[in-house]
Amino acid sequence: MTKDVDPAEGVALKPEEKSKDVTPAEDESMEPRWKVGDRVFAVWAGNSCFYVSTVAEVDAKNRKLVVTWDDADMSHRTVSFDQVKEPADDTIAWSYSRIDKRVTVRDSTAKGRCLFTNEACEPGKVVFVEKPLLVALPALAPKLWEKLQQLHEAQPLNLGTITFHFAAMITLTQLDAASVGVIMDKYVPDPDEEPNEDVTRILSSMKDSPEEVLKCKVEDLCPKKLQRLVSAWRYNSFGHHKEDGLVLYNRISMCSHSCDPTCCWSYGEEDAFVLRARVALSDSDELTISYLQDEDLLKSTAVRQLKLQNWKFTCSCPRCDLKID
Repeated sequence: MTKDVDPAEGVALKPEEKSKDVTPAEDESMEPRWKVGDRVFAVWAGNSCFYVSTVAEVDAKNRKLVVTWDDADMSHRTVSFDQVKEPADDTIAWSYSRIDKRVTVRDSTAKGRCLFTNEACEPGKVVFVEKPLLVALPALAPKLWEKLQQLHEAQPLNLGTITFHFAAMITLTQLDAASVGVIMDKYVPDPDEEPNEDVTRILSSMKDSPEEVLKCKVEDLCPKKLQRLVSAWRYNSFGHHKEDGLVLYNRISMCSHSCDPTCCWSYGEEDAFVLRARVALSDSDELTISYLQDEDLLKSTAVRQLKLQNWKFTCSCPRCDLKID
């Protein structure tokens, strides 16, 4: 298992980086400050980068900890004290007003709406930390999740998963009108797409379901609106790092892809999205991330382009424009 989350999970801090935002572990003369249940950044041996985790065991004699990774990965769990750092304030979501001082959304002729910096940013520095618009997990509506699973088992949905349809329906029942409007405004390849077979079948099957399954009346659900939301979640969400489900963010969903991205990312507290600069950024530079997993970025242009067709676009980043990559 890797610490990758589709589209891609970036890194937090390399061990050799010095950051004023991260407090080092205690020196050897001090009593261990870590205790079971503490939230910490710990080095994952898979790529030697720091990730958010929880202390499960403390071995003070040998100066080691056993941690539990947020994505439930069971490998590389034992770390030494000097491989652990305290979470800093940069793992906590910022207000939108603070985010909007740092970045702005504007139209790009070639790619539509994209995200740009409002100020210079050094490599490794946090660009912003954003809270989710919605975390669509089965626990939000277990009966609806079960119903969709039954439909999928009887006849598989064309997308191969129920998560997008579940998230779309949860959007309509869990969010206020303004938040629904934000998600409706996200990029989709075909804004005028008519309800497909899956949406029609799901709504039809819900007619005989108790209202407690949906938390609303089926007739209140507009098929075309539901289809638009399914597409919005498909093309703009991230897979949840702990369990089945999806996460969607407002500003970060405006971040376009590059095979040589200017930014990387990791999860912060309460599913916050921590965006960091990979390179030195100047005022008005575009912010990009990779939609692909790390191992895919090492593959040829042809392979990367094929995988990116999942998002219905052809990448024209500097790497993809090279004659030989």
